[in-house]
Amino acid sequence: MIAALPAEPVPIAITIDHGLWCFRSLDGRLSGAFIDRRAAVRAARDEAKGHEGYVVVGVDQP
Repeated sequence: MIAALPAEPVPIAITIDHGLWCFRSLDGRLSGAFIDRRAAVRAARDEAKGHEGYVVVGVDQP
């Protein structure tokens, strides 16, 4: 079965959790934890590119 795409993009937020830089989608399907902020942002953007309907929010630097 193919899952339906959300009507609006699902945000992926970058946060700090227990001393690690994390990314997590609002629906809880995508997540990851990294020591380095840039690695977390890069991974979140890669996940957003690989999963249609997701967008990284709250990141102002490349």
